[in-house]
Amino acid sequence: YRYWRHVENLSHVMSHIRSVVAINQHQSHWIVETLPLAPEIAWDAEIINEVDDERIGWRTLKGAVVEHAGSVVFEAIGDATTQVTVTLQYDPPGGTLGASLASLCGQDPARSIGEDLARFKGVMENETIQQ
Repeated sequence: YRYWRHVENLSHVMSHIRSVVAINQHQSHWIVETLPLAPEIAWDAEIINEVDDERIGWRTLKGAVVEHAGSVVFEAIGDATTQVTVTLQYDPPGGTLGASLASLCGQDPARSIGEDLARFKGVMENETIQQ
């Protein structure tokens, strides 16, 4: 939870994120890599639901190129094990056509999130081992 809550860390485990900068305690500025025709896009987001050590919910601020909302839930399932669940809802630029084009260019959000969570798991396991 603490690693994820420090939003600047997310660019280390999420493959398409170039950077995330905290604006204040609840808002952040995101820059992500996209399709070859538009190498990057940016938006601001805000945390709208937070329960320490359990949940972070967010949404983009009005006017974002990619409007989305989501949450990450951390559920302890043992002394040293946590299940992490990400839920994401978004409206891709260009609607269904934009989503189809992204898919043709090899961008599959579900697969990307799965790979990013696997990378996050590796970072957390290595951090635990090093302590």
